[in-house]
Amino acid sequence: MDRKRTAVVAVWAGVLVAVVLVAALVHGPVVYAVLALVAMIAVAVAMTVQLAVGEQHGFVARVMASSCGAFALVLVGAAIRAVAGG
Repeated sequence: MDRKRTAVVAVWAGVLVAVVLVAALVHGPVVYAVLALVAMIAVAVAMTVQLAVGEQHGFVARVMASSCGAFALVLVGAAIRAVAGG
């Protein structure tokens, strides 16, 4: 896997870890606000990581893939938390 794809997967992995930690450690309705914060931080991290890759070609597509994947992970985590009785 090349550096560009590795950077996208790294953002997803970080978001997955953050979502699991938030879902396990944060209680009450504030969990959804914290998950929204995770999603916002993921967008900033995605841009930073893609800038660190240093490849101009496909920058927007990689940031979009990182951000959309992160949002999907947060959405799934929030849905699971809601069903499980958050």
